[in-house]
Amino acid sequence: MSSTFHILKARLGGQQAFTFQPNKTFQYDLLPWFADGLGVSYEINDDNSITFSSFNPESLGKCWDELYLDHDAGQYKMN
Repeated sequence: MSSTFHILKARLGGQQAFTFQPNKTFQYDLLPWFADGLGVSYEINDDNSITFSSFNPESLGKCWDELYLDHDAGQYKMN
């Protein structure tokens, strides 16, 4: 899931969040499955970016890793 990324880390009453700006090929239909599997919540914003949030920093970190890290090379995907 390569994309341009935009991070907004926020503390909302113990909840943390970041916003992901997907590319044009992002599969929005897989979001419920993806978020549920990682134990995070999501909201699709007016600009089609997605804000992921969780009270569990570890779950949110796993979500971040799935979206931004290339697990084979261990580098950030930035394109």
